[in-house]
Amino acid sequence: MALQERFRTGVRNTTVPNPALMSELSGAQVYSGLASQYDFLKQKENHQRLRACLQRAGLDFTLAHAVTFQSDTGWCYENSIRCHRFVVETTDPGVLWYKYVAGHPGSGQNHLFVHGRRIKVSQFVSTNEYWRLEESVQVALLTNNRQLLELLAANGQRVPKGDDQLWC
Repeated sequence: MALQERFRTGVRNTTVPNPALMSELSGAQVYSGLASQYDFLKQKENHQRLRACLQRAGLDFTLAHAVTFQSDTGWCYENSIRCHRFVVETTDPGVLWYKYVAGHPGSGQNHLFVHGRRIKVSQFVSTNEYWRLEESVQVALLTNNRQLLELLAANGQRVPKGDDQLWC
């Protein structure tokens, strides 16, 4: 079975590359398979929190496509020389998790693409009271319940509006 080259994010016409096809990177180790069998390395806590959010909305992770590789500069994960990129699909094609780390400080992304919205994972699953999204907002976003999102926003809940810089 041929691997998909790019994944649609739902944000305008944006796609992200399949990291499992990046075997040309230095010391690359690729994975394409069940998300439940993938080692999320330093993203394990985010994986657990995101999965709990997905399950509250009746969704789950399905497939993970990833590459770990050696940075050309030696920088990555606190100077440990291994960099990590992955895309994780869910049971809803409108929801996708994308983690990108390159070999330079500040060059990464960690986004959850949710029905046309790009939201930082750190904000979606934050334990910080200021950034935290209420569970009702998380579920409404994940299920793309626009009527509930409008109602929650009207009642003062923080609701991301599309690809807003506040959320990216």
